[in-house]
Formats: sequence, structure tokens, C-alpha cells
Amino acid sequence: MRDSIINLHVCSEDKFMPPFIDFVKENFPDASNVYFIKGRSKRSLYDPLTPQGENKVTRVQKIQELAIIIRLLYVSKRVVLHGFTNKYVIIFLAVNPWLHAKCYWSIWGGELYAFNKKKNLPRTVYDVFKSSVIRRVGHILTYIPGDVELARKWYGAKGKHIECLMYTSNVITDNVPEPEKDSIKKSEPLKVMVGNSAAISNRHLFVFERLKSMQGTGYTVLSPLSYGDKQYALEVCEKGKEIFGERFCAITEFMQYKEYLKLLNDVDVAIFAHERQQAMGNIIMLLALGKKVYMNKSSTLAGRLGDIGLVVFDVNELNLDPIGKEESVSNSRIIREKFNATVLKEQLRAICD
Repeated sequence: MRDSIINLHVCSEDKFMPPFIDFVKENFPDASNVYFIKGRSKRSLYDPLTPQGENKVTRVQKIQELAIIIRLLYVSKRVVLHGFTNKYVIIFLAVNPWLHAKCYWSIWGGELYAFNKKKNLPRTVYDVFKSSVIRRVGHILTYIPGDVELARKWYGAKGKHIECLMYTSNVITDNVPEPEKDSIKKSEPLKVMVGNSAAISNRHLFVFERLKSMQGTGYTVLSPLSYGDKQYALEVCEKGKEIFGERFCAITEFMQYKEYLKLLNDVDVAIFAHERQQAMGNIIMLLALGKKVYMNKSSTLAGRLGDIGLVVFDVNELNLDPIGKEESVSNSRIIREKFNATVLKEQLRAICD
């Protein structure tokens, strides 16, 4: 591992990270970006610029972890916190406030909205350290100003907001088809997608009850449940089959990108009842495809999308009427202009170049 490190990324083995690492490597090939990755049972360092013939991945044993991360935190020009995924790093930063100015916090959501959750004693103690870091972190990375406002309101965050899409899941690629300008595709029966994961924040049961009250059986319900809480996924499946019978389809296996894109393109209406910023990648993709998207209008993401001219519908006023042609085409155009790889590359210069 080289001693001259510019950008240290503290992250976890999340599905967002491998595409992010590849994107940074491709677009900033000469920049030094090193990744401290927390897995379920191991820690590792990944350095894409390690000379050929040497191991780019270094497994970090527990006894090594503290010494290695302390050195990296001190020598790095920037420290990018992808969520608050490593509590030991957060605790160390809390007691070393002189490092905060070079820290960049990419808001994932859970670490922010945990403010309103009930906590046991260990979590309460940890939150003292976490709050200290949030309050003094030098920079906040997100595309959603509402989340920055909540960080300032709840935690007293003073960091500079840098607008950034951050992850490739939030950008549209050329292979995403545009909606038809002359007509809106409608499935028979209508395909309704509920939620994006097996997390209780999707509020599946709330949506199911709303759909149940609608007349007729001219629709099927799809629920992606391959990611998240397996026990909650089982509960959603049971309730879905109880209410909709054979018209309910649970997606419990991970799908390749092309397969998942085809699924989204077959959807007519998508419903995201999250009360907080979540499912951003799915929502952006569906809007690019010209689909009708329902959201909780109180969420910070819904507010941001509305601010840039996108038309999203209120989950509390649910119906299955098709989206208008002009709204569909306009949504797709705005997404393609503002959520693309060129925009992401320019934004990432602030932390990766």
C-alpha cells in the first residue's frame, strides 16, 4: 500500500460500491483513490493504482485495523464517508476533530433518519460520537437539499453542501429506452410496482390496502423483495398473496441489470410510499422510461424532483389512470439532461480527482 494517498473512501460491501469504484477508476485513472471496505466478516483495502503484479486487495485483520486506518485517515487529503458504515472510524473521527475539515459525508439515509428512531443504550452512546462527526464534518455530498436541511436541523451540521448524484445507480445510460411520444404503453392487465426492497420503510401494507380498495381486478402487483430484511419479505409475500392472490408477484431473486431494466419498462405504475429519501435509482429509472410514479410528497426526494420540474404523483391520492403523454415525455427529457454520466463525472471531481 502506497504512502502517498489523496482520497480515502470508507465504505461497505454494498451493491452501490463496485460500480462506483469502476466509474472512478475509468474517469479518474491517474487519481489516487483507496477504499477501506467493511464486509460482514472482514475488512479490506483496495487500491486500484497498485503496480501490476502486486495484490490490489489487502485483507485487514482486526489487530491491524486500528493502526492502518489511523495512518490512512491522517495521510489522506480527503476522507469520503459513504454513509456511516464503519462505527470504529466514526468513533475515531469523533475524538480527532481536527480531521473533520477534510471529511466528505455522502448521505445514504439511514444514518440521517436514525435521529427519529428509538435507541438502546449502546446505540445512544454511539449516537453521541456520530452526532459529533455530523456536526463538524467539512462537506456534505447529496443531490437532495432537503436532507442537508434535516442534517442541520437535527444534528447542527455546518459542512458545505456539494451537490452530487454520487452513484451510477442514479444516472441514466444510453440503453434506457425513451417513452413513445405518440402513445403511452399500457399493459393488459395493468402492472403496478410497489416499493423497491424488503425494508419496512417501503410501507408495502399501507399501499396494498389502498390498492385493495380499488374496484376491479384489472391489475397485477409486483414487489421487488430481493434486497433487505428476509423476514419482512416473507410478511409482505403473505399479505400480498392474501389480498391479491395470483395477481401478486414477489421478486425475491437478484436480477441482472438488463433483466431488471426490462422489468421496469414493463411497469405501468410505480408506488413508493417511503417517508424519507430512498429508492432514488429506481425512481429516476422509471421517470426516464416515462412511467407514472407515486411518492410520499413529504419526502425530501419528492420535493427535490418537483423543484426541477418533474411530475410525480401523491401516494395519498392513488389511482391507476395512465400518465399524460406530455408529462411522460417531459419527465424523461429532464431526467436524461440532469441524471447522466457526464454530470456525475463533473460532480465527482470534488472528491475523486
